[in-house]
Amino acid sequence: MVAATLAVGYWLLLPSELEELGRSSVAQALLFANVYFWTETGYFAGPAELKPLLHTWSLAVEEQFYLFFPFFMVFCKKLNQKRLFWMLIVIASISLIGSTIGVKYAPTFTFFLLPTRAWELLIGCMLAVFPWQCKSSPRRDSGIAMLGCVAIVLPVFLYDSKTPFPGIAAAPPVLGTAAIIFATATTPSIWLCKVLSLRPFVFIGLISYSLYLWHWPVIVYTRMGFGRFDWIPIAFALVVSFLLAILSWKFIETPCRQNTFVKQRRKLFASAIALSGVTIAVGLLFIGMRGLPQRFSNYPYVLAEDAEWNGNESSLQTWFRFNPISPAELPTLGRQSSKSQGIDFFIWGDSHGMALSNCFDEIANELNLTGKAALMHGSPPLPGVASAHQTERLKLKREILRSIEELKPANLILVAYWQGYNNIFSANDSSVDPKLEQKHFQELITFCSKNSISLWIVKQVPKTQEPAAAAEILKFALGRTNYVSNERRSLADHKTSSEDIELVFRELNRDVVRFVDPSPFLFDSNQETINYSSGRALYRDQHHLSRWGAERIKPIIEEMLREVALQLPKKLILPRSQ
Repeated sequence: MVAATLAVGYWLLLPSELEELGRSSVAQALLFANVYFWTETGYFAGPAELKPLLHTWSLAVEEQFYLFFPFFMVFCKKLNQKRLFWMLIVIASISLIGSTIGVKYAPTFTFFLLPTRAWELLIGCMLAVFPWQCKSSPRRDSGIAMLGCVAIVLPVFLYDSKTPFPGIAAAPPVLGTAAIIFATATTPSIWLCKVLSLRPFVFIGLISYSLYLWHWPVIVYTRMGFGRFDWIPIAFALVVSFLLAILSWKFIETPCRQNTFVKQRRKLFASAIALSGVTIAVGLLFIGMRGLPQRFSNYPYVLAEDAEWNGNESSLQTWFRFNPISPAELPTLGRQSSKSQGIDFFIWGDSHGMALSNCFDEIANELNLTGKAALMHGSPPLPGVASAHQTERLKLKREILRSIEELKPANLILVAYWQGYNNIFSANDSSVDPKLEQKHFQELITFCSKNSISLWIVKQVPKTQEPAAAAEILKFALGRTNYVSNERRSLADHKTSSEDIELVFRELNRDVVRFVDPSPFLFDSNQETINYSSGRALYRDQHHLSRWGAERIKPIIEEMLREVALQLPKKLILPRSQ
């Protein structure tokens, strides 16, 4: 599966995507895919639909468990079955408690890593060593099986992206599965056992592991190839996934399970090591060669630059996870200055701030201004605000405020995809509570007034309809597609989707808060979003500007920073060489 994913990726992926695939393939071969995806992006931070090996995180959790658990069993070999069972209950309970607490305070750690997922696997171990004899009881076991089915099926309809997971939310499907195994093993004659013994279900069970292996890379590449994921690509992905799973099960799994092969353990082990070594070598090649842009004869680097994430060098994402914020170590924009000279502006924002960070840096350099940046994907720049999956970032925001207070910038500039955070301020599933949102803005306004800081808010750029304009035009330039899709969005749609946040902005004191709106630069005379200009893409995806897009709105950013410069006392400016 990994070999095929790498091969298709070599043909299909852009250099940055192929480089990332190389990293994830190396992590998978070393059984640390879960650690890689935790440290790299987190499950809730990046575009999961573009990561072909993302699903290997769960395999890594299982592999790590299967490595550690035998040593635990050796340690417990002198225990009788009942004591071993109770010891497993204690360990599983500790893991479940850690998962329940962690899903609130460290959700990405809790989701990806073994200590907080071990209890789910230990439930199966407890079934295997269950020390009491249970007589068959069709009525009782039919009821247990029914409860198990309900516990598995209900979360499908009740859980959504806002449900904290795993934690206690993982208990119904896990315990439901255990209940079904227990009931059908104790009384094989019950109705559920007969249903699950039907040939179609048995066959799906036989190919289920291969189906899991193949389904995700097929979905990712299908989405890329079709440029959409409606019913036709979905049907295509289903058919291809099942065909690959059947072939994989018949020609790889089944022969490996045959006694003649398994008994040759040295050959089996040597083959596994050799193939893993090849995977690692290919992955390291993709990493070392920066995604092999030389695959394309006339590689248009300027178009590739538009397709890359902007501002990663100004992101806190890569190092805050293990380090507290040091104000001096925050990324600097514009002119490097000594501490005594002070900070002219401080940018606090999300990935939209990252997309504009190079633009701020260039203009600040021209105007001899010094700025600091605190930017992170998917995190609104407001104190006390975090989604269900980001509660650990409340600590980050307290440290950012402390850094601002220590640095004493003359101006604080907020840059974010404001309308993207409506769900955080929802009083219910359908409406936004403006009073709640205003409360958090007012808290920041009070903070700025107390510290004599001018507050600026950069409104969100309009969202376009084109999923990946920069990648689209790059693939066209490379001859990978015969047309360039150009799905656009109207100004009226933009205003409608921004109504909630605009209502909040209108209630803020305009004498205290200054607003900058980049949207007029991103609509044409037909009042539709501009996706392409001068042969380049303005958008990296639906709502992040490319470097070229940031250049498009540069005039309004420059106007803002010029006003910032006019408000500042004149400083002694040394030549740049000093």
